[in-house]
Amino acid sequence: MSETKEWFEDWFSSPYYDLLYAHRDDSEAELFIDNFLSKFSFQPGSKFWDLACGKGRHARYLANKGFQVIGTDLSEPFIQHAQQHQHKDLTFIRQDMREDPPGTDFDCVLNLFTAFGYFKDREEDLKVLRQVHKSLKSGGRFILDYLNPSFIIRQMVPSENFSRHNLGIEIQRRIESNRIIKEIHIQEGDKIHQYLESVQCLYPQDFKNLFQACELEIHEVWGDYKCRPFSEESSPRQIWVCSKSM
Repeated sequence: MSETKEWFEDWFSSPYYDLLYAHRDDSEAELFIDNFLSKFSFQPGSKFWDLACGKGRHARYLANKGFQVIGTDLSEPFIQHAQQHQHKDLTFIRQDMREDPPGTDFDCVLNLFTAFGYFKDREEDLKVLRQVHKSLKSGGRFILDYLNPSFIIRQMVPSENFSRHNLGIEIQRRIESNRIIKEIHIQEGDKIHQYLESVQCLYPQDFKNLFQACELEIHEVWGDYKCRPFSEESSPRQIWVCSKSM
């Protein structure tokens, strides 16, 4: 693992990421988007920003629904893949989430699949949310999907070993300095590739404090991709529905 890169730059640019998260597919993305859209009344042509869009599975489906969508992500391989699907209503840009947004009049910003909480300094998280606030039109919605630490820690499997596509995979998990750490070791022949995931344990009160500091108003919290109410004890996700005050 490169010492000169942040963990997310190294891991999200690796050829093995998709191997580990193959179950996070288009059908999962479409399920959530359908459930999410049923809660609101976005007009055809509404503008969406998929912030940290990965390979663009959510953005593509939103564009197919008749919306104008911009997806941004720091990973060059992710964006190169996503750009193969661009069209007049769907654009992908390589960009750090802390940088100025790609527009200032979005009807909705999405930040999905725990694409937050990467940084060591809380000020960096605030930078991201300030860019979200800047990007939204008055009354625009912000949807942030994050793991639920209380649920994850109770369910955590400290270590596992398995094989996939002739590769040996070992995963070690732990909690350290209020972060959920996942060490990933992939053996390919006689070579072992090492990667890391490290995200903050952000609890509901943490998000309330962050959103308040960035003038984002909380409306509700869902606990899964079916948009059912959040329970800190039993929900796998915490999906925050916020808006930019009118």
